[in-house]
Amino acid sequence: VGVGELIRESGNVRLTHPCRWQVESGPGFMAFTTRHAAAGFDYELTRRIELAGRTVRSVSRLHNHAGAPLELDWFAHPFFALRHGVAAATFPAGTTLAPNAGFALAGRDLTQKRTFTRQDDGHMERSLRAPASAPFQVTLAHPTLPGVELETSFPPDPCVIWGNDRTFSVEPYRTI
Repeated sequence: VGVGELIRESGNVRLTHPCRWQVESGPGFMAFTTRHAAAGFDYELTRRIELAGRTVRSVSRLHNHAGAPLELDWFAHPFFALRHGVAAATFPAGTTLAPNAGFALAGRDLTQKRTFTRQDDGHMERSLRAPASAPFQVTLAHPTLPGVELETSFPPDPCVIWGNDRTFSVEPYRTI
Protein backbone atom coordinates (compact mmCIF):
# COMPACT_ATOMS: atom_id res chain seq x y z
CA VAL A 1 0.00 0.00 0.00
CA GLY A 2 1.41 3.34 -1.05
CA VAL A 3 4.21 1.89 -3.16
CA GLY A 4 2.68 0.99 -6.51
CA GLU A 5 2.61 -2.04 -8.78
CA LEU A 6 5.19 -4.74 -8.15
CA ILE A 7 6.23 -7.81 -10.14
CA ARG A 8 8.36 -10.79 -9.19
CA GLU A 9 11.19 -11.64 -11.58
CA SER A 10 13.71 -14.39 -10.94
CA GLY A 11 12.94 -14.38 -7.23
CA ASN A 12 13.29 -10.60 -6.89
CA VAL A 13 10.51 -8.04 -6.51
CA ARG A 14 10.64 -4.97 -8.74
CA LEU A 15 8.55 -1.79 -8.75
CA THR A 16 7.01 -1.27 -12.19
CA HIS A 17 4.61 1.66 -11.65
CA PRO A 18 5.10 3.77 -8.53
CA CYS A 19 2.14 5.47 -6.89
CA ARG A 20 1.80 9.16 -7.65
CA TRP A 21 1.72 11.27 -4.52
CA GLN A 22 0.21 14.71 -4.06
CA VAL A 23 2.00 16.76 -1.41
CA GLU A 24 0.38 19.59 0.48
CA SER A 25 2.23 21.74 2.99
CA GLY A 26 1.41 24.64 5.22
CA PRO A 27 2.50 26.17 8.51
CA GLY A 28 3.17 23.25 10.83
CA PHE A 29 2.02 20.40 8.59
CA MET A 30 2.67 18.29 5.51
CA ALA A 31 0.17 15.90 3.94
CA PHE A 32 0.85 13.16 1.39
CA THR A 33 -2.02 11.54 -0.55
CA THR A 34 -2.13 8.84 -3.19
CA ARG A 35 -4.90 6.82 -4.82
CA HIS A 36 -4.09 3.54 -6.46
CA ALA A 37 -6.13 0.84 -8.18
CA ALA A 38 -4.65 -2.48 -9.33
CA ALA A 39 -5.25 -6.23 -9.02
CA GLY A 40 -8.80 -5.72 -7.71
CA PHE A 41 -7.77 -3.22 -5.05
CA ASP A 42 -8.70 0.46 -5.06
CA TYR A 43 -7.70 2.67 -2.15
CA GLU A 44 -6.71 6.17 -1.13
CA LEU A 45 -3.98 6.66 1.45
CA THR A 46 -3.25 9.94 3.24
CA ARG A 47 -0.44 10.57 5.71
CA ARG A 48 -0.47 13.90 7.55
CA ILE A 49 2.39 15.01 9.79
CA GLU A 50 1.78 17.99 12.08
CA LEU A 51 4.10 19.89 14.39
CA ALA A 52 2.54 21.90 17.22
CA GLY A 53 5.11 23.18 19.70
CA ARG A 54 7.12 20.10 20.69
CA THR A 55 4.42 17.64 19.62
CA VAL A 56 4.65 15.69 16.36
CA ARG A 57 1.37 14.12 15.30
CA SER A 58 1.24 11.58 12.50
CA VAL A 59 -2.17 10.58 11.18
CA SER A 60 -2.70 7.92 8.51
CA ARG A 61 -6.03 7.37 6.77
CA LEU A 62 -6.82 4.51 4.42
CA HIS A 63 -10.05 4.58 2.42
CA ASN A 64 -11.05 1.41 0.57
CA HIS A 65 -12.88 2.27 -2.67
CA ALA A 66 -13.15 -1.37 -3.84
CA GLY A 67 -16.18 -3.59 -3.24
CA ALA A 68 -14.13 -6.29 -1.50
CA PRO A 69 -12.51 -6.00 1.94
CA LEU A 70 -8.92 -4.79 2.04
CA GLU A 71 -7.01 -6.72 4.70
CA LEU A 72 -3.92 -4.97 5.92
CA ASP A 73 -1.48 -5.08 8.83
CA TRP A 74 -0.77 -1.44 9.71
CA PHE A 75 1.95 -0.36 12.10
CA ALA A 76 3.98 2.56 13.25
CA HIS A 77 7.72 2.12 12.90
CA PRO A 78 9.30 4.90 14.99
CA PHE A 79 12.89 4.89 16.21
CA PHE A 80 13.83 6.35 19.57
CA ALA A 81 17.16 7.36 21.08
CA LEU A 82 18.62 5.31 23.91
CA ARG A 83 19.34 6.70 27.37
CA HIS A 84 22.78 5.63 28.61
CA GLY A 85 22.92 3.01 25.84
CA VAL A 86 19.76 1.15 26.86
CA ALA A 87 16.05 1.28 26.14
CA ALA A 88 13.59 2.17 28.87
CA ALA A 89 9.85 2.72 28.60
CA THR A 90 6.67 2.78 30.65
CA PHE A 91 3.69 0.89 29.23
CA PRO A 92 -0.01 0.93 30.14
CA ALA A 93 -1.12 -0.98 33.24
CA GLY A 94 -2.01 -4.55 32.28
CA THR A 95 0.67 -4.84 29.58
CA THR A 96 2.32 -8.27 29.49
CA LEU A 97 5.57 -9.57 28.02
CA ALA A 98 6.52 -13.23 27.70
CA PRO A 99 9.94 -14.24 29.03
CA ASN A 100 12.59 -13.54 26.39
CA ALA A 101 16.32 -12.90 26.00
CA GLY A 102 16.19 -9.13 25.42
CA PHE A 103 13.63 -7.30 27.52
CA ALA A 104 11.67 -7.56 30.77
CA LEU A 105 8.72 -5.83 32.39
CA ALA A 106 8.75 -4.85 36.05
CA GLY A 107 5.20 -3.65 36.61
CA ARG A 108 4.71 -1.12 33.81
CA ASP A 109 8.44 -0.44 33.23
CA LEU A 110 10.38 -2.06 30.40
CA THR A 111 14.10 -2.65 30.76
CA GLN A 112 16.79 -4.34 28.69
CA LYS A 113 18.23 -7.51 30.15
CA ARG A 114 21.68 -6.66 28.79
CA THR A 115 23.44 -3.86 26.92
CA PHE A 116 23.55 -4.46 23.18
CA THR A 117 27.07 -3.83 21.87
CA ARG A 118 26.72 -3.61 18.08
CA GLN A 119 24.15 -2.67 15.46
CA ASP A 120 23.66 -6.37 14.62
CA ASP A 121 23.53 -7.30 18.33
CA GLY A 122 19.98 -6.65 19.47
CA HIS A 123 16.65 -8.26 20.10
CA MET A 124 13.20 -8.20 18.48
CA GLU A 125 10.27 -9.33 20.60
CA ARG A 126 6.74 -10.01 19.37
CA SER A 127 5.11 -11.05 22.66
CA LEU A 128 4.27 -7.62 24.13
CA ARG A 129 0.51 -7.40 24.67
CA ALA A 130 -1.24 -4.22 25.74
CA PRO A 131 -4.79 -4.09 27.12
CA ALA A 132 -7.30 -4.29 24.27
CA SER A 133 -9.75 -1.93 25.98
CA ALA A 134 -8.03 1.39 25.23
CA PRO A 135 -5.74 3.20 22.83
CA PHE A 136 -2.04 2.53 23.33
CA GLN A 137 0.13 4.98 25.28
CA VAL A 138 3.80 4.58 26.16
CA THR A 139 6.42 6.91 27.61
CA LEU A 140 9.96 6.33 26.39
CA ALA A 141 13.15 7.45 28.09
CA HIS A 142 15.26 9.94 26.12
CA PRO A 143 18.89 11.06 26.57
CA THR A 144 18.13 14.81 26.70
CA LEU A 145 14.35 15.14 27.26
CA PRO A 146 12.28 14.14 30.28
CA GLY A 147 10.57 11.58 28.04
CA VAL A 148 8.89 10.99 24.68
CA GLU A 149 5.18 10.12 24.54
CA LEU A 150 3.86 7.70 21.91
CA GLU A 151 0.10 7.29 21.56
CA THR A 152 -2.14 5.50 19.08
CA SER A 153 -5.86 5.94 18.51
CA PHE A 154 -6.32 2.15 18.65
CA PRO A 155 -5.43 -0.77 20.90
CA PRO A 156 -2.70 -2.71 19.05
CA ASP A 157 -3.28 -6.29 18.01
CA PRO A 158 0.33 -7.25 18.73
CA CYS A 159 3.09 -4.79 19.58
CA VAL A 160 6.62 -5.51 18.42
CA ILE A 161 9.54 -4.04 20.37
CA TRP A 162 13.15 -4.18 19.28
CA GLY A 163 16.44 -2.52 19.92
CA ASN A 164 20.15 -2.59 19.23
CA ASP A 165 23.13 -0.52 20.39
CA ARG A 166 21.82 2.61 18.62
CA THR A 167 18.04 2.74 18.83
CA PHE A 168 14.82 1.31 20.23
CA SER A 169 11.46 0.87 18.51
CA VAL A 170 7.91 0.28 19.71
CA GLU A 171 5.73 -0.88 16.81
CA PRO A 172 2.00 -1.15 17.57
CA TYR A 173 0.31 -3.25 14.84
CA ARG A 174 -3.33 -3.14 13.84
CA THR A 175 -5.00 -5.59 11.45
CA ILE A 176 -7.70 -3.84 9.45
